[in-house]
Amino acid sequence: PPMKLRNALVLCAFSLTALTTTRASHISGAEITYVCLGGNQFLVTLNLFRDCNGINAPTTGDLNFDSPCGSVTASLPQVFTAEVSQLCPEEIVNSTCNGGALPGMQEYTYQGIVTLPPCDTWTMSWLSCCRNAEIDNLVAPDGQDMYVTATMNSASYPCDNSPVFNNVPIP
Repeated sequence: PPMKLRNALVLCAFSLTALTTTRASHISGAEITYVCLGGNQFLVTLNLFRDCNGINAPTTGDLNFDSPCGSVTASLPQVFTAEVSQLCPEEIVNSTCNGGALPGMQEYTYQGIVTLPPCDTWTMSWLSCCRNAEIDNLVAPDGQDMYVTATMNSASYPCDNSPVFNNVPIP
């Protein structure tokens, strides 16, 4: 009888665990940039900033492009990863990116060439469930989506580039 009771409790605990939805992400920031290559082609870059004390970054950067002229989806391959932890150089080995306890951050870069027909407005967007809970200037960031957009007008400005940040936006 004790064995049957133990098995029933394990099964019950497993069932409750299976019904629980876990939503977690450790993306702390993101940015989208583009460079015109001519012929309606753009080199599009998605940079994600990931808290190393969490889940893995996505293997591709899936972007949506929406306009009054239609929609396009592009799956950008990952082309670069670097640790960008705000630690003294001698302490980098102690970051969570390297198995330590100090706060660690990584930058993931996804990039690809996208062809977009001329249109009044293109909105590029990336969405991932759940912002990093460590972001302290948001009300209840855990559970909120991480959403980033960039907008361009390829009809009025057929070969324009986006602004590019020269610093890593991680505090």
